[in-house]
Amino acid sequence: MGDLAVGRRGMVRRRVPQQSEGRQAGACPATMPIVFVYGTLKRGDCRHRYMAGSRFLELATTERGYRLFDMGEYPAMVEDPDGGAIEGELFEVSDGTLEVLDEVEGVADELYARRAVRLEGDRSSLGAEAYLYLGSVAGKRELVGRWLVRGS
Repeated sequence: MGDLAVGRRGMVRRRVPQQSEGRQAGACPATMPIVFVYGTLKRGDCRHRYMAGSRFLELATTERGYRLFDMGEYPAMVEDPDGGAIEGELFEVSDGTLEVLDEVEGVADELYARRAVRLEGDRSSLGAEAYLYLGSVAGKRELVGRWLVRGS
């Protein structure tokens, strides 16, 4: 994992070599944010189109401490010390895609917040972020470990 660097907000990002790298002394290499997706942004689901241009890295699972709820058209992942592990996918995304995802997920409206997520195994060092639901899940059906892709 020698291709990782610390990015803004202390998030660990995967280093992306630049064409000019090595030619300019002291040049700062660009890095790409890593996002853990667990619902409609997953491959094959209805909002995956917003991941266009992103690079799928691998399947991943959170550490225990999360719960997943069916909100009807989309899932909601929340932190809960008594929760379990959630299955999802890791992607490298551009800063531009991250801005789009923040809009799609309703970050400005405080529907979701993009926060660091704890992943199982050596993936935890990636510093991935996920969208955690901020609303009420009272009365919603809890899903066990994963959201099943429903298609577009």
